[in-house]
Amino acid sequence: MFSLVPAIAAAATVLAFGLGLSADRSLGARGWTFIGVGLLLVVAGATAVVLVIRRRLDNPELVAGLDRPSQRDVARALRNGRTDDPRIDAIIRQSAPRVISTRWVIVVFALVAALDVYLAAEEIADRDWNGLVLRLASAVLFTLFAAYQWTQVRRYRAYVRQEGPAWPADTAA
Repeated sequence: MFSLVPAIAAAATVLAFGLGLSADRSLGARGWTFIGVGLLLVVAGATAVVLVIRRRLDNPELVAGLDRPSQRDVARALRNGRTDDPRIDAIIRQSAPRVISTRWVIVVFALVAALDVYLAAEEIADRDWNGLVLRLASAVLFTLFAAYQWTQVRRYRAYVRQEGPAWPADTAA
């Protein structure tokens, strides 16, 4: 859910930009385009937040509720692609469908980054250097968000494709 907050903030920025274009009372096609896109993105983002909250209430994420050492073990197992600990393996396999199903967030982040690059080009045309720095910083951040999410989805998919660790032999006999 927290990954959607920057996307909604970017949508609100697009909306504010469109409303800013309308402040001089000559709203033109460009202003209406930004207002329409901004409103559409805000509504889509709010809907996505509601859906994500509902989904997480129905099935709370396992990794977030773990203690720090267990979270580090999960992260290490995902980076290495394997673990010998059956408990960590079970946690990863149970949380994998949730992480893999959020791959649509990658597209959202990439689209917001592309929009920021487009707006940065307009800032160059307007010679607004402060706006250019802001747009480029935003584009870099959203690109990093998309890359992180893509890496997580890829790691979970690769982990789930392989067999789990060998269960320890029963030595109670």
